[in-house]
Amino acid sequence: MPKPAITFVANTIFKEWYQTLPMNHDWQKEPTSQTISYQWGSTSEVSVRIGLEAEEMIAGSEEEFIAEHYWGYSQSRKQTFEYEVKHPKWKIYPVTEFSINLDFESNYGRDFEILNHQKPQSVLLAEGSEIAVLNKTNL
Repeated sequence: MPKPAITFVANTIFKEWYQTLPMNHDWQKEPTSQTISYQWGSTSEVSVRIGLEAEEMIAGSEEEFIAEHYWGYSQSRKQTFEYEVKHPKWKIYPVTEFSINLDFESNYGRDFEILNHQKPQSVLLAEGSEIAVLNKTNL
């Protein structure tokens, strides 16, 4: 997270494990495509080359399975929390190229180190929107 207040709220209220790091992004629009990149910390970056127009997600697609979640879960000690996430259905941009330059272990912990040696199964960019997080309950 780029701002300490967001990290504080996520970690305190939702029992997440967020860190505050410097973040940056770059959007380069070309005549027939766009290149979008996000950087955080001193060495982590992901980037995609996409088309100019967002598309509706296909019902039942892998993209819909990954991006369209309306419930979130977090765990703190021996408690599991569920919360509702409200947002309009997102559109996606077809990805034609991508680059991932990050150390998964240092970003997400030892259990994710294996991803340093694998190619992703899927890469997508969703248009996104504002969200509302509601109805947090202890399961």
